[in-house]
Amino acid sequence: MKQVKQGDIHERVLSRWPADWLVQQGLAIHNESGCWLQAIFRKHRKSFSYLEHIVALDSLLPESWNIATVLDEVQSIPTGIYGLHPVPQEEKSDQLVEYRASWQQLLECHGVKLARLSHQALYAWLYRHDRRWLLEFNRQHYQSRARENHRVDWPKRDRVTCRQLLKILSEQTWRLDSPRLSMRWYLSRLPTGAMVEKKLSKMPLTRLFFKRYCEDITDYQVRRLAFASGLLVQKEGTLRRWRLLRVAGLSDERLTSMSERLLSDVLED
Repeated sequence: MKQVKQGDIHERVLSRWPADWLVQQGLAIHNESGCWLQAIFRKHRKSFSYLEHIVALDSLLPESWNIATVLDEVQSIPTGIYGLHPVPQEEKSDQLVEYRASWQQLLECHGVKLARLSHQALYAWLYRHDRRWLLEFNRQHYQSRARENHRVDWPKRDRVTCRQLLKILSEQTWRLDSPRLSMRWYLSRLPTGAMVEKKLSKMPLTRLFFKRYCEDITDYQVRRLAFASGLLVQKEGTLRRWRLLRVAGLSDERLTSMSERLLSDVLED
């Protein structure tokens, strides 16, 4: 795309229109980026006054161009409504019945918003030719959907969720490589974790599960130490501190005080 030569445009406008007159009309021209003359030649959606357009056009178009001639041509255009081929009333009535039925079916399946987005032409036709019926039908549909009972069987949802969590727990408890079994981790494993987190107040069994089985840092470390010590005793027949920490994936710096006491007791035995 070629660059607009703002300097040349500036000179041509000033050579055609007196600077004093431009100032009087609020069309002063300067070299700053906010000048209307520079802005009108940029790609954007800003609107400009008719006078700004006339000043720019008259400065750039050939001398044969004349604003008076253009206005005369515009005034000669008929202002009546064009209806050379009106739709027969019978055909329009048939279309009305067909389009109403189509719109009713769409709303039953998808609702007003999705129906409008997916069938814009149908909505536009009904809005233009049958607006009162369309708006009234949409309003009734909104009300009927609002009155629908969308209750969730929370006790059932609670039981299903609790069974899902117990299954997850059974798969992870004695895996050395499993992460800390926190509430956030459990929720991330559920297909409806975000909903469960928001509706815990309605799910007592799920709350009880989290209270009983969610691990804090000490629980997590103890589980890994216990599992690692069992592996080492089975394979090597002895326990050494550095070896136990390495197998458990822990370090002295990260051990909590309770985990440290447990580790000391295990090594003393």
